[in-house]
Amino acid sequence: MRISVAAVVIAVICACRGASSEDPLRKAILDFNGHIVIMESEGYFTEYRDVIAEIRKQPDVVDAYPFMFTEVTVIAHGHDVGVAIKGVDLDRTPLGKRVTPPGVLRSVSSPPAVVPVPVPDSPSPDPMSLDGTPDPAPPDFPADSDPPPPPADFTAGADPRAPLPGMPPIHVVIGVELARTLEVKVGDTVELVLPPQIDMDTFRPSDDPPVRRTARVVGTFEVNAEYDERVVLTTFEAAQALQGRGDRALGIEVRVKREQDAPRMARELEARLGARYLIQDWCQLNKLALRC
Repeated sequence: MRISVAAVVIAVICACRGASSEDPLRKAILDFNGHIVIMESEGYFTEYRDVIAEIRKQPDVVDAYPFMFTEVTVIAHGHDVGVAIKGVDLDRTPLGKRVTPPGVLRSVSSPPAVVPVPVPDSPSPDPMSLDGTPDPAPPDFPADSDPPPPPADFTAGADPRAPLPGMPPIHVVIGVELARTLEVKVGDTVELVLPPQIDMDTFRPSDDPPVRRTARVVGTFEVNAEYDERVVLTTFEAAQALQGRGDRALGIEVRVKREQDAPRMARELEARLGARYLIQDWCQLNKLALRC
């Protein structure tokens, strides 16, 4: 069974010996990841909508929604930090209540998919053929007034990691600890560098060049020190575009009525969905950090 290497960033890596049901760590974990996480054993979901529809039929399921997760390097003011970027509909999770200002990602549209600048001597893509619509500024955030830059120049010597000129930034929400480390505030821009994707057949990096993308910080969140210094949040659609894998999801989060029922319901979902899926409840994901 193949399991995506990105699965390792879902759980908090914590040296805690355990936590009570009232412990803030437990609540932070449940707010961030949900009660059950489902991943596709062969890599990324292409049929995630059908699976979600099936999950929602089950008794005691409150909601199910897709997410994306990938590792990036975020750069600002001479600092560069390796983090995980998570794409999810924050309004469907308790995590949205930890974002300041609230609802800041609610109205943004999907950004164009990333198209890496080709290395010299490779065919030049048409910069006007990008899919998607521009990512507008949130209602309370001033729009950029500078005129758009000229079309991309794909001449010899172009940096394959550079962003495509004229591509609008994506909107991100970052943890308060990461904001302090990077010395950024709401309204600033940062650079996201996405390393070559992992080939799910060979588990080796692909031959594609790294991708660099500008991101605008439109809010902050505060969950737990582990998350606050190592995670960037964006919309599910923006994370899809950043990875450039098309309409796929890395996984599905499931919320149930009672957290105590998550282990039982995870086993029921295993029986219903089959061995193709890796299904873990919140206790399994965080057994090193919590006593359930």
